[in-house]
Amino acid sequence: MKVRRKAICRSCLSYSLVRCTGLQQLVLLNSIVQVQDTAETIAKQRLIFFVKHVIPWLHQQDPPLSLPVQAEVCRVLGVMLPYMNDIYGSHWSDVLSYLTELWSGTKSLEINQDCLLPVLHASLKLLDVLRRLKSKEDANDDLQDGWKEAEGAIARGLINLLKQARDVSDEHHQPMMIFNELLARQISHLPLKHIDDPSEVSHLASQLHDIGCMIFSLLCAPAKCTTALLTAVR
Repeated sequence: MKVRRKAICRSCLSYSLVRCTGLQQLVLLNSIVQVQDTAETIAKQRLIFFVKHVIPWLHQQDPPLSLPVQAEVCRVLGVMLPYMNDIYGSHWSDVLSYLTELWSGTKSLEINQDCLLPVLHASLKLLDVLRRLKSKEDANDDLQDGWKEAEGAIARGLINLLKQARDVSDEHHQPMMIFNELLARQISHLPLKHIDDPSEVSHLASQLHDIGCMIFSLLCAPAKCTTALLTAVR
């Protein structure tokens, strides 16, 4: 029954994709692959071809890819990249460079907020996927090398997002609160060597609401206390 359901999903996807274009295709694709284990049924070569085909879109400049499309690409990469853990290549570094450029280039969350929040949220989820992949025992060497090279830029980009987030209250804004919580957890993973002024980060975080403040404050806590507090808020 499970195999038959997946076959039906693939058939519906193939039929539907010819009836829509662009953003609609990506939204439909994401609605299918988000189903548990569906991406696993995709032929490996097709999956690799698709991923290597869409990653250059993220670096497109003339014209730049729209924010909604970027968000959908980040979501689909978050599902498909784990099935490419054994594939070597520049795609790992290309994804990381896109993420750091996106975060460092974000100037304000007050402007165009409805379009910015979805892509920033999806990009942080994608970062979390990459972090987990590079920490596995059988982690891809190219991913680990790319992560080491990008680690400083990742820290600067995340801290820039924190600076922008403080200008927008999340007290009565659930999407912003969800974003702040996810951003907080990603910053809590940063090595202190990449944070020039931890007290500044803690001060910025103190302007955020609820759990974001709690997690950011861990940056200045002793290691044992940090572990205990993280366990408590999960």
